[in-house]
Amino acid sequence: MDRSCLWAVIAVVSASLAGCSSGPAEVTRAKEVIAERPSEDGEYHKYALSIMAGSQAPHARELIIEAISGGSRVAAAEAIRGLEGQADEETSAALRAAFSKGGAVKAQAAAVLAGAGDTAALEWLAGQLGQGGYVLPTAAMTALAGTEHDERVRTALRGLIWSKDLPTRNEGYAMLGAIRSPWSVPLLVEGLDKEFGQERVEPIVALGRAGDPSAIPLIGKWVNTQGLVLASLEALGRIGDGQAVGAIEPMLDHEQPVVRAYAAAAAWRVGARDAAMAVIPSLLSDGDPAARRALAAQLAGADGDEVTAWLIQLTGDDDIDARAEAYRGLVGRQGAGLAAAFAAGAQDSSYEVSTIALAGLAKTGEASHSAALGPLLESDNPYVAISAAHTVLELAGTQR
Repeated sequence: MDRSCLWAVIAVVSASLAGCSSGPAEVTRAKEVIAERPSEDGEYHKYALSIMAGSQAPHARELIIEAISGGSRVAAAEAIRGLEGQADEETSAALRAAFSKGGAVKAQAAAVLAGAGDTAALEWLAGQLGQGGYVLPTAAMTALAGTEHDERVRTALRGLIWSKDLPTRNEGYAMLGAIRSPWSVPLLVEGLDKEFGQERVEPIVALGRAGDPSAIPLIGKWVNTQGLVLASLEALGRIGDGQAVGAIEPMLDHEQPVVRAYAAAAAWRVGARDAAMAVIPSLLSDGDPAARRALAAQLAGADGDEVTAWLIQLTGDDDIDARAEAYRGLVGRQGAGLAAAFAAGAQDSSYEVSTIALAGLAKTGEASHSAALGPLLESDNPYVAISAAHTVLELAGTQR
């Protein structure tokens, strides 16, 4: 979709839907889709549960809690993710019921309960540490870190990063970056020092996720190393500290546009916004679609009205993946024109772009755009139909 066409669609959508809201017909049909589509195939059921994670809408809560008590362990595990952070009595009862089951479902339920301070769940998780090489979910390790079991968590993660198996080591690095404990950075540095070549990518990325400025000099020395440039720039941008400017700015003139895209987004995130703005406009229309995709993906973690405007511009890109990354980066943002942009994206010919845009529209709370989703409820693509149904019902709950 070309950019001028995108803005024309947004303008038409905004004008035509002003004052409209979810009608009874759309809401009724959306409920039917939610009831029918997931039952056709286990994968569709899992997808429906995944997009409803965190929703407080009645249809989402009902589907999630029903799945936990159902016979499918796969569906139950997916549904538990949708309960994280929700601590009402019905939720707690569902989690306790899931905790009474075995296997991965028990572990996931325990992780959520432990995060809320449940003593029984914490003790059970602590008892699983190190048993038969079993690795607890990241949420469980995070819940245990900082408790009396902190040292056991650190020991278990150190064991992972010293494994002979690279995927196992990478899993350990990812957990360390997510846990963000005071001992995460020392362990990540220990791992980084012993790895070679591109095996250093994961510990570098994890150092960025850990968010500790003390890691900036360690990451910065890899910025000019082939194969580690992008990971290093992303990590420095994630930390978001001005100390990283000196390592980032030289890469704004790199001969490869993808590197410039990573550097521009990182520069913006660490506060060198004038330097970033000197490069970003040309990257938005760079002839290499990989550069535009990279820019959209890296800007997703940045804030500012300018970033929102750049991402909206990229939603009109000719490249499907660039559009998808742009919409993904807009989900959850606030600002004028966003709901109209999502409504336009919902009609995209790519189901991936359409479903991401629908997820974004659901979070805007602007029910005036629901009327245009009616045809999507009848889509031959179950993922689009389920996403549209969830969005219609989510927005119906925002109407007064």
